[in-house]
Amino acid sequence: MSKLPKYNILVLCFDRAPFDWFEASFVCAEEFPILHQLAREGVRFRYAYTNAPETLAAGASLWTGLFPASHGATTEFPHLAARGRRTLPGELHALGYRTAAFVPTGEWSADRGFAEDIDDLIANGWRRTWMERAWDAGRQRLSRWLRRQDRQAQRINLAFFRWLDRMEQGQPFFAVLHYPADAPGAENLDSPSRVRSSVVESSQRLQDLVRALEQRGRWENTLLAVCAVRGCALDVAPGASLDPLSEPVVRIPFLLRVPAPGPAGFVVEEFAQLTDLAPTLLWWAGATEQGLERFPGRVLLRGAIATKGPEFVVVEEYRNATSLTTGKSSLRRRLLRTRRYRFVWKSDGTVELYDVVSDPRSTQDLAWVAPNEAVALQAKLFDWLAAQDLFQLPIGATASSPERLGRLGARS
Repeated sequence: MSKLPKYNILVLCFDRAPFDWFEASFVCAEEFPILHQLAREGVRFRYAYTNAPETLAAGASLWTGLFPASHGATTEFPHLAARGRRTLPGELHALGYRTAAFVPTGEWSADRGFAEDIDDLIANGWRRTWMERAWDAGRQRLSRWLRRQDRQAQRINLAFFRWLDRMEQGQPFFAVLHYPADAPGAENLDSPSRVRSSVVESSQRLQDLVRALEQRGRWENTLLAVCAVRGCALDVAPGASLDPLSEPVVRIPFLLRVPAPGPAGFVVEEFAQLTDLAPTLLWWAGATEQGLERFPGRVLLRGAIATKGPEFVVVEEYRNATSLTTGKSSLRRRLLRTRRYRFVWKSDGTVELYDVVSDPRSTQDLAWVAPNEAVALQAKLFDWLAAQDLFQLPIGATASSPERLGRLGARS
């Protein structure tokens, strides 16, 4: 029998959280000692970015280690075609892990293809009868009225602990917990009060989970990864909303806590994305280098050494295939983020360029002022897209012909 892996692995993915969540200056840091504890015990990646500012696409990137352009699970084709692909849960299962995911109903469900290659997918979903569904709908409305948006997160934690308590003590586990941002149907998601309330609730759930692991004697041997689908900001003007590709949205918290004597207490300034999580966790689980080569991301930490990051990161935004609007939601967009520039390409052929060094809030579009720089960044983006193993819609898929032709963001 092969030797069992050394660490348990736990991934906590919040639907939204501020990128500076674990910084000492964060506004909620004094309320929740767990934030300071994880900052001391973990490694923070200061320039971490989502792969897509939507729950399904970002989750599929975490699951498969692939970019949205390759895995294809987006708002345009809302299903993860995982069969025949290597996934993070499947690879860890092959290494001897018991694998599970605890998710709210919706984007990361079995109906969307996330049950492939995982031992247990436990969704906090609707009950079967119409009467029970009506009862739950009324209860959720009451919860929203009472500002109890964290009820789902509480139930996800409880489901995880019930699953964990049934396991044999020596069995290594891999678990993903996905916490929703707010109760379904919540409004004014970008308002400062709502964002702060959501962050406070998320911090509480994080603290509850770590304390419970400590009480069960599981914490010292658990590798923890904390990340988010998208970021959020506490300083948004009342009534304003954030562009899905704005810096506060695409930049996310990203922390790895490796049990002692692993690296602890330092900050990595290199770029990182959700696609880097799969090869990183597999490296720490003991996967071979040959197995890691199948993933396009990089191993973020090799022992105490942080690896060199890429020159830029790309964030992909897709549209709903049934959308008939003519605003931003009807365009596919790509953000290319370098150390100095934010370059946004749209499927109607227009571009935007911002210098984040001199203009941190991206208020002045330089596309016409610095056309040579815009052209050079567009070439980098197109080269990156050309290097991807692009997703092909399955035969018989419901997406229209223009959607097939436009997977790269071609003009509609």
